[in-house]
Amino acid sequence: YLTLAFLLMAGIVTAQTRGDNQIQVKGISFHGTVTALLDAGYEVQSLDSNYQTVTTEFRNVSLKSGRKSTVFASFYIRVKDSTAFITGKWYSDLFSGRDPSNAEKNEVKLTSGASKFIFESMDKFAQGLGGEIKYGRQ
Repeated sequence: YLTLAFLLMAGIVTAQTRGDNQIQVKGISFHGTVTALLDAGYEVQSLDSNYQTVTTEFRNVSLKSGRKSTVFASFYIRVKDSTAFITGKWYSDLFSGRDPSNAEKNEVKLTSGASKFIFESMDKFAQGLGGEIKYGRQ
């Protein structure tokens, strides 16, 4: 049974590789994606139901300990053919203050440091959507 469970899980999630900056989740609607964002506490900055895109406001990414960090992230999601394509941007308010318009934005990538931490946060959201997941580069 254990082997069967492993084989089934292997077909649902592809491996992450260093430098990945996009998560694809198959089998999700645009409405389902937006609802999941709202349910997870994200605020919508912009939404386009014609092109099925949604961008979240920048929000503080809590550390694993639950404490607030100096890092803020925003997700951009496009749903096409029942697949959500999730990417993100981040910044640190350490030098720029809390106003994201003053901050240099960085692409969320599976690399190291804050970017990796935010990619893991983005992945946690994607896993919650419940579809087949694939990682890649945009």
